[in-house]
Amino acid sequence: MASAFVSYIGPFNMSYRLSIMKDKFAKFFKDNKIPVSDSLNPLEILTTEAEMAQWQNEKLPSDIVSMQNGAILTNSDRYTLMIDPQLQGITWIKMRYNDHNLQVTRLSNKKLIPTLE
Repeated sequence: MASAFVSYIGPFNMSYRLSIMKDKFAKFFKDNKIPVSDSLNPLEILTTEAEMAQWQNEKLPSDIVSMQNGAILTNSDRYTLMIDPQLQGITWIKMRYNDHNLQVTRLSNKKLIPTLE
């Protein structure tokens, strides 16, 4: 369940996420006799209360979608595309990796190549 959640659910809003989990994932597990907990809450597997509290200290909003997005980002082995019109995700990323020599740039930056190097 958690693996499917991280891989496929990210682009969708909360109501569609719930629909996919209940109507698709849960049905698939049941039809194929795959054991799964009744709650179908991927956050129980992907993160802890302490980690979510840390994310909130790093300025990630505390709503369920933001927490799920944080879990997806921190549990994904691939680079994650963030569509962030309210700039909440970028604020969180900047706070989270501030002590790790994070470099922020844009494609229009004249010093893009030296920054990447």
